[in-house]
Amino acid sequence: MAVSAQGSGMLRGVRVLDLTRILAGPFATMQLADMGADVLKVEMPGRGDDTRSWGPPFLGGDSGGMATYFASVNRSKRSVAVDLKHPRGAQAVRSLASKADVVIENFRPGTLDRMGLGYESLSAANKRVVLCSLTGYGQWGPASEAAGYDVSVAAEGGLLSITGEPDGPPVKPGVAVTDMMTGMHAAAAVLAALLEVRSGGEQAVGRHLDVSLMDCQLGSLANIAAAALNPPAGSGQTSQSRWGSAHPSIVPYQAFEAADGRPLIVSAMNDAQFAALCSALGGSLAGMSDDPRFATNAARVKHREQVVAAVRCELKSGAGGAAVTREELVRLLRRNGLAASPINSVEEAFETDHARGRRAVVELHHPVAGSVRLPAPAIRAGKRGVDASKGTDGEAVAARWAPPLLGEHTREALADWGACTEDELEAGISEGWLQQAGADRR
Repeated sequence: MAVSAQGSGMLRGVRVLDLTRILAGPFATMQLADMGADVLKVEMPGRGDDTRSWGPPFLGGDSGGMATYFASVNRSKRSVAVDLKHPRGAQAVRSLASKADVVIENFRPGTLDRMGLGYESLSAANKRVVLCSLTGYGQWGPASEAAGYDVSVAAEGGLLSITGEPDGPPVKPGVAVTDMMTGMHAAAAVLAALLEVRSGGEQAVGRHLDVSLMDCQLGSLANIAAAALNPPAGSGQTSQSRWGSAHPSIVPYQAFEAADGRPLIVSAMNDAQFAALCSALGGSLAGMSDDPRFATNAARVKHREQVVAAVRCELKSGAGGAAVTREELVRLLRRNGLAASPINSVEEAFETDHARGRRAVVELHHPVAGSVRLPAPAIRAGKRGVDASKGTDGEAVAARWAPPLLGEHTREALADWGACTEDELEAGISEGWLQQAGADRR
């Protein structure tokens, strides 16, 4: 499928050379692509990104199709299949890099240098280029040479130790949180570096951005890290605990069951909300917010078991019969200004009235799989505000086309960027260091 290299969106005209694979890097570049950047995803001929085969589930059939894992973070990009280990393939990629505004890669430290694609080489040919390197442990440091993947870094970086039920083992989050956070950090860093270059005039130079899973994991521990690094004097506290769905510093703030047995989250983030919760549910909670043992959040944390037991009792009673089902409880609590939510399955989450109203799902056409449904970009952008009556600029941030076939855009992208002549393209496809989807590879 031929696509427009010019495009639209807030990053139109920005060229991004994507040398990443798996999740963190592709998630970062997908965000840039959705914002309008021309992202060329470089993949190995015949194989492509590892996640193309990470299934089931697959789109367009069984093992011969595209894994939904790959589809989740690779829309809006053009796929260029080039063998970096072949001298002419490496030269083609160096040519692409010399014309790029941004190069993003996730090889181990030193790998790009050996290919002639390190920052010194890139900046010598293109002084304004921004190189973003994603690794498990960074470009330097005692563990910089170690392989690092989401769950291994989440484990070493403390996340698994605080995830799970209090009396259970450490648990991996249901989605690759460390990878996703790293991708978001990388995209933000790239945008800041681009702004610096664009506002610096003719003499501006690019930057080499060092973004690691471990740094992002540690930095994203937020309040848990701050508590661990600053234990109360004389407390003897040495580590944080697992709290399940509960919160170490706010009570109540966790999962409960409604009278119909269906789970929901109920929280009271401050004293006024706790008073509203007590008033709404009544029963054993009536007047509890006036009791000095429960009137402040700090007091409620101290008496956590009593507070949680009372809330659980009134929820299971259906608020004295006024709200028996989960849906009735959620409506009751929301009417009283409280944050209450059903615990939905993933399928249910995308089927809510709100998700439908916000158009949280996009449907894209894929040349093999047909219709592909994916989560929409998380950002809505408008020049006149973003309320429903004014609408949004649908092209500012958009899922532009479906995840590409391997090498789907090799010819057009290399030609667009002036990296190969027509004769070189023909030779590359014939010799196997280039691959064009649908072309015969001899």
